[in-house]
Amino acid sequence: MATVQLEVISRELIKPSSQTPHHLRNYNLSYFDQLSPRKYIPLVIFYNPCNTTASTFETSILLKKSLSETLAFYYPFAGKVKDQEFIDCNDEGILFLEAQVKLKLSEILENPKHEILDLLFADNLQWNDTNLSTLLAVQVSYFDCGGMALSVCMSHKIGDAATMVNFVNDWAAKASNSGKQVSPLLYAPSIFPRGDLPLMPQPEYSIKKENCASRRFVFDAQKIEALKAIVADKVQKATKVEVVSALLFKCAISAANASSSGTTYKTNPSSPKC
Repeated sequence: MATVQLEVISRELIKPSSQTPHHLRNYNLSYFDQLSPRKYIPLVIFYNPCNTTASTFETSILLKKSLSETLAFYYPFAGKVKDQEFIDCNDEGILFLEAQVKLKLSEILENPKHEILDLLFADNLQWNDTNLSTLLAVQVSYFDCGGMALSVCMSHKIGDAATMVNFVNDWAAKASNSGKQVSPLLYAPSIFPRGDLPLMPQPEYSIKKENCASRRFVFDAQKIEALKAIVADKVQKATKVEVVSALLFKCAISAANASSSGTTYKTNPSSPKC
């Protein structure tokens, strides 16, 4: 693959569409959020070119407008961590970058390399421990073919993977004008308050650079349809993500159980069963 040319074409802060009420200005961190590292959880979603007349400019306007509307519900995301105890919901905004990639999306998907994927994240925040200049960072990368990559880096201080997925789903609902009610997962402080417990020192984390191997599993359309057929009598209109996720979790649990019992575990790549 040739050297990837990526040019950042815009950089701005996206603020909530409405001002956060004064009584919600201080969002207390839960006990576990106070102990959690400052690292950013990364997620990138790829979109193939679609048959639409919308220009890159129109797509940009839609994404920013819907993001601003979503942040009005996820108001702590647009604030700043103060004294490791709470978030000052000052509506400062979240980092939003747009970039142009001189490459076809298919070239990345067919031969993904981490040094190329890393370029798709804002300011190389993924997995990094920083001073939290922003709690959430988004980068939208436009490819020459018309495809798009949307990446999100969310500080572990404000949630976990479930929080991020819920946020992205709510953002998608706003962008598509689906009418779905936004339901942010912001109840951790009420479930796990720090109370009178002393404030613990912020732990320092570092990722060691070691020789690691990664594997990629590709499910073609025929295999996905086979998985959907297996659960058709139990789940109506199961999505691709649901059936593939269910299979991966099933295999992981089967492997864990086999490992704990000392059983040698083997898989049959031609079968959707584990």
